[in-house]
Amino acid sequence: MADASTVILSALVGAVVSYIGAVLKNFIDIRGKVDESLRETRIPVYKELWIKTGLLPKWSRSEDVTYERLAQFSSDLRDWYFNQGGMFLSKRARAAYGDLQDSIHSVLSEEAKGRLSEHHYHQVRNMCSELRTELTNDLLSRRGAPSLF
Repeated sequence: MADASTVILSALVGAVVSYIGAVLKNFIDIRGKVDESLRETRIPVYKELWIKTGLLPKWSRSEDVTYERLAQFSSDLRDWYFNQGGMFLSKRARAAYGDLQDSIHSVLSEEAKGRLSEHHYHQVRNMCSELRTELTNDLLSRRGAPSLF
């Protein structure tokens, strides 16, 4: 009798393990498809945001950016967020987007007209860079090539 119960228990454990393995494989397959689909959806909307943040490059600094243009930039970002890409941002990218908008509004509360000061330019440019870093993290676009050895 002990042998029969051992066989039944072994069969039951085997069936449970097989079932759990199948469920996990299915979950991983679905998760992979969702992640791939999300990445493919993000690429065109992130590209547009990337281009917008080019207003304030590090190399060759734009000399003609004004506070008025910075206010328009903030509005452009807001429009992008609500009309195209905000729902695709990861939690970290969303935080970087918010930090950029907060930085812009902080600068605009100090000044309102004329050419952007050097300090304000770098303050907002650094936040643009942080946002772009998070976009590349979301897209996994800065990973190194796989090594064969």
